[in-house]
Amino acid sequence: LVFGDVVRNNRSVLDLIDSDTTFVDGQLARHYGLSQHSGDRWQKIATMGAERGGLLTQASVLTVSSSPRRTSPVFRGKWVLEVLLGEPPPPPPPEVPELPAAADGGATSVRELLEVHRRQPACAGCHERIDPLGLALEQYDAVGRLRPAAQDTRAQLDGVEFEGAGGLKQLLLTKKRDAYLRHLASKLLTFALGRDLILGDERTLHAIMKTMQEGDLRARTLIREIVLSEPFRLRKNPSLAVDDASH
Repeated sequence: LVFGDVVRNNRSVLDLIDSDTTFVDGQLARHYGLSQHSGDRWQKIATMGAERGGLLTQASVLTVSSSPRRTSPVFRGKWVLEVLLGEPPPPPPPEVPELPAAADGGATSVRELLEVHRRQPACAGCHERIDPLGLALEQYDAVGRLRPAAQDTRAQLDGVEFEGAGGLKQLLLTKKRDAYLRHLASKLLTFALGRDLILGDERTLHAIMKTMQEGDLRARTLIREIVLSEPFRLRKNPSLAVDDASH
């Protein structure tokens, strides 16, 4: 519904990161603590602040990027890097153990456990990129509900300090905006072509990005440029090639 709304109303693709609206039915509204909305019908509502607008703070995303036992800044940070930015971290070294439920020295919070984990040289490099993105979302529990008690959601990435979901969204919309736009365009172009992108598609991707910037990043501009692109217009249909060969 969120993605369809962006396309139908030709809104900016940045609204997938942060928006002043979202969709709920009665069950999801109760999950979000919005008692004024009820019934089975999905309805578009205005969001209050940065707590729910965009995909990143949807309960579905926050749940799928959590551990079954607790929230996981590592899983959530990895989701942001992989799904939104196209910058997946490398797999962990095989000899590195899982994050423990408790740590020596009295570390009990997830933040403290991660600090202990990062002391291992093999872990520090990747976790410096992953953990801040997930720690900013610690105000949400494992199924995406807002925690009643305030959490420490301060983080720093590449020298930029930010806090909470609102700060993370601003980071993605400013410092990481080009990475997000490129990844979105490349994934939609891949879907349209039915194949992985190759080096020869770079020129097309660059042209799509340029036109998007000139068109205020509107969703239909992105779709139109993909449809009009040379790789899409000249793509080969494998099933037709088989039929031709049989004749």
